[in-house]
Amino acid sequence: MPAWVYLWTLIEPIADVAVMSVVYWAINRQDPVRGNVLLFFVTGVLPFFLFQKTALHVGAALRSNQMLLRFPLIHALDIVTSRGLLEGVTWLAVSVLILGGMIIGDYAPLPEYPMECVAAIILIFAMGMGVGLINPGAR
Repeated sequence: MPAWVYLWTLIEPIADVAVMSVVYWAINRQDPVRGNVLLFFVTGVLPFFLFQKTALHVGAALRSNQMLLRFPLIHALDIVTSRGLLEGVTWLAVSVLILGGMIIGDYAPLPEYPMECVAAIILIFAMGMGVGLINPGAR
């Protein structure tokens, strides 16, 4: 993929969180969990994008890579799995960059239960893979 695609992958959730935070501030709402509204939005947007992008790209993987199926060693499951892993690793890196930056900038605390966070991320990814496999015409 071109480099600008990965840059856009980083900019898109940041822009979404920024817009939601500005709207939240403009209508003078209180924080929903009496804490950091920025952390609230980031922890909602990143898992959503992990699920949505994984499901969309896995569902469209076979249709967009038909030429690869002409090679005798490549099967449909190889294409779908590799596309899902690419999306999963990409969104994991984006999440680490954004949440790591928030932790370093002291906008977010370290998670109290990190293994539960890892399990949730794995399950969200698995659910995105499942929806993408079941619904190949999602795009």
